[in-house]
Amino acid sequence: MGEHQCLNCGMTYVGNFCPCCGQTASTARFTIKQTLNHLLFFFTKFDDKFKHTVVSLLYRPGYMIREYITGHRVNYMRPIQMLVCLVTVYAILSYFLLPAHEPAKLLGAINNATDGGLATAVANNPFLSTCHKLIEKGMNNTVVRTLSFVVMLTFASKLVFCRNSIGRQFNLAEHFYVFVFVACLNKIIDFILLPLDVLEKNLEGHSFLYFLLLWFVICQLYQVGKRKGFYYAFMVGFVAVVEIFLLVVVLVMILAMTGVINIMD
Repeated sequence: MGEHQCLNCGMTYVGNFCPCCGQTASTARFTIKQTLNHLLFFFTKFDDKFKHTVVSLLYRPGYMIREYITGHRVNYMRPIQMLVCLVTVYAILSYFLLPAHEPAKLLGAINNATDGGLATAVANNPFLSTCHKLIEKGMNNTVVRTLSFVVMLTFASKLVFCRNSIGRQFNLAEHFYVFVFVACLNKIIDFILLPLDVLEKNLEGHSFLYFLLLWFVICQLYQVGKRKGFYYAFMVGFVAVVEIFLLVVVLVMILAMTGVINIMD
């Protein structure tokens, strides 16, 4: 409780915090020991907001998201900050722990499911082939995939829930925060399933599980029954897929018109 001089603004004061800028009196030079303590704290002692947000997302995600959007935020971690943290840590862990795997092949999966010559048809069409390559590149990039997931589902949700009494009250930005939290929940599930992915030596993805989570969130968030929640989850996913396809088509057309790519090659 002695006299201190603030390292941030230079004010002399008595107490634990600077009354001018709020910086703590214990601010000191960085040391190796302090750096190691910070790293250890980051990986072993997440703050109460982080733990409370994770627990709430796992057992009452829809209710928790509605609380956050309507203003009950002091007990929860900021969703964008949380998503960046989860994606970064998971990317590092998966790089070292998960076995090498083939990139996602969207067209191959669709072709096998339909048992047709879709792959040949797309390969023979320069425009569709270019669209397909762009989509696959996005699917195989964690950051692009996560960002696309959030943005496309945001617009899809705003469209699908325009007549729902609760969904109609959310603006576009609030729908965005809904799906940032949903992306956080998906990444938390990825962490839980990471040991299984390592043991199986085969990374297949968890798309169906993500759909079930979205269904669960929608039922709680919009206060609808299981049947209606399933319908809403399906429609949101379907509209998002259509949005991605249309976006890629528009992007290819713009790149072709500006001469960046040649779809006739």
